[in-house]
Amino acid sequence: MQELHRRIVTSEGTAPAGDAVPAPRQLPAHTRFFVGRGRELDLLAELLDPASGAGGGAVVISAVDGAAGIGKTTLALHWAARHADRFPDGQLYVDLRGFDPSAAPVDPGEALRGFLGALGAARERLPPTVDELIGRYRGATADRRVLVVLDNAYDSEQVRPLLPSGPGCFTVVTSRRRLDGLVVREGARPLSLGVLTDADAFALLRRQLGEERVAAEPEAARDVVAHCAGLPLALAVVAARAAAHPEFPLRALAAELADERTRLDALDTGDEAVSVKAVISWSCERLTPAARRVFELLGLHPGPEVSVPAAASLAGIPVRGARACLRELSGMNLLVEHRPSRFSLHDLVHAYAREVVAERFGEAERRTALHRLLDHYLHTVKEVECVRAPYRDSDTPLDPPLPDVVVTGAADRDDALAWLELEKTTVFGMVEHASRHGFPAHTWRLTAWLTSFCGRRGYWREALRCHRLALDSARELDDEAARLTAHRGLGRIHVVLGDFAEAEAHFEQALASARATDDRRAQANLHADLGVLHEDDGEHAEALHHAQQALEIADELGEAMLYRRTLNSVGWLHALLGDHRTALEHCRRALALHRETGDVSGEAVIWDSLGYIHHHLGNLADAVRSYDIALTMYRSIGERYDEALTLDRLGDTLAASGDHDAARRMWSEAVTVLDDLGHAAADRVRAKVGSP
Repeated sequence: MQELHRRIVTSEGTAPAGDAVPAPRQLPAHTRFFVGRGRELDLLAELLDPASGAGGGAVVISAVDGAAGIGKTTLALHWAARHADRFPDGQLYVDLRGFDPSAAPVDPGEALRGFLGALGAARERLPPTVDELIGRYRGATADRRVLVVLDNAYDSEQVRPLLPSGPGCFTVVTSRRRLDGLVVREGARPLSLGVLTDADAFALLRRQLGEERVAAEPEAARDVVAHCAGLPLALAVVAARAAAHPEFPLRALAAELADERTRLDALDTGDEAVSVKAVISWSCERLTPAARRVFELLGLHPGPEVSVPAAASLAGIPVRGARACLRELSGMNLLVEHRPSRFSLHDLVHAYAREVVAERFGEAERRTALHRLLDHYLHTVKEVECVRAPYRDSDTPLDPPLPDVVVTGAADRDDALAWLELEKTTVFGMVEHASRHGFPAHTWRLTAWLTSFCGRRGYWREALRCHRLALDSARELDDEAARLTAHRGLGRIHVVLGDFAEAEAHFEQALASARATDDRRAQANLHADLGVLHEDDGEHAEALHHAQQALEIADELGEAMLYRRTLNSVGWLHALLGDHRTALEHCRRALALHRETGDVSGEAVIWDSLGYIHHHLGNLADAVRSYDIALTMYRSIGERYDEALTLDRLGDTLAASGDHDAARRMWSEAVTVLDDLGHAAADRVRAKVGSP
């Protein structure tokens, strides 16, 4: 009687005792075009290994999440088919329709009835409530080895009732959302699915189109892979179109994808279930209104990453609200949080956001949002740069930011440099974005505030591109101050690149603007710049002439920082001309003026000058000591270019003292830095490394 009672309670409606219990085989057919995902397949397989300890006596769950079209279902079904023999009591499958636009997500009770029916229960005898169904389902799976695939789940609450109870069972859940609830409460192993590698993307094209067709147009195939950006659904759509039209050249399809205005249309099959635009839109339909608005406005951001303060500025909302929206978008896999509080969009998702923001927001609203975004970057760069390099030879005034713009700063120089390094790609992109969208004032001012950072860190090519846009903006505005700043920046870049004639032309045009506006401080700076140009070109007497003019103007204006820096330049040029005693006098005076100012960069330059002077006066030990002090200072503030020049000169001094091994080490370090910065001086120093 007790055994009968147990069966009634745990298995009422299942097959009578002695009858064979059915082993359901519900897995749908999986595509033969599956490629790659070796790491993910191995991670899932490892969970089946008892030695891994993944189960620990409980059911093992893997929660696979990823963006729309990333291949979650394909991965789950491919893996399940490969390991179906490990589950002799059957495989259960249900599409939970979590993001289906035409129907509500599947009710757990409905799914449970389907599972119990597949396990042999008489549907007419199943209990009416979900709690009773859960109990029956867990009883039916308690002693079985069953694989359960819960596809396209909406959230953890929809999944939880469908989890089997037997330690021999294995559950794979797929969802566009990260199912953190399952991870925390049920111990699910999370697996976030990313885009395909280029190699796997090519393999997918070859598998669907054949080796010959892809090999016939390798460049077009590369472009298709690039524009699909590793999204399996996009690649599958293009491959299907190409397979259906063998007469179409791949180049024609690649051209459609190359144009952002037609890219998503080229990936529209007419079937919403496999249309890239449609499947992205289904994810958006599940967002809260606030998160959806932020997502759409991200179409105005050029990428590649957006921070929480930038998103808050773009949307004109508090930082706390922006963080919540971005986390919701990340949880839905519309964004990827690559590092804490920094988010990026897949290229095709970004293209969709750009389409939607153009449709749903008026021109005035879009322009105001973009203005706020540009203000965020402009004012934040200014605040951070003032911390990184507080002793600047010039500043660019800014208009106040728009209301609701978030401006962040930096705690110290290291924090400032870390922010700039982290954001540099985005900020360089913002200069181009401002130029392209009709914000000339932001274009040249943002460039101006980036100039010192680019010079100190060696981002010459990026700086050149930005300054050319800045000069175009200055001409558009007919702004003399903007012209002066852009020409000066271009001159300094061309000096580093060794284009001395080009550099001098820009400096002369900047000097003409400075004279036209009677900007004496700018004139002093430009004479100092011309001094550097002529020094690098080997014209040391002409360089000294310009440095002395800069010194006179700085003295006239009472510009203490400019005066002490230029005083060192005059001393340095005397040293290059062989007047080392006069040079020593000037540089020692400059050092005395720098003491206690906190101007680490300026003081480091003087110690470097003193090292050179002591070397040529024969005081080699004093030269080494001076260079060591300069190196310590440069490294403390991250000024790599000046560090490399000092390493080069220190190598010369060590070689003169007979320590050739140490000299080669210094030169090698200098070459490493200069190569990293892409500086033309690397080859000159490299020749020393190989010298006897």
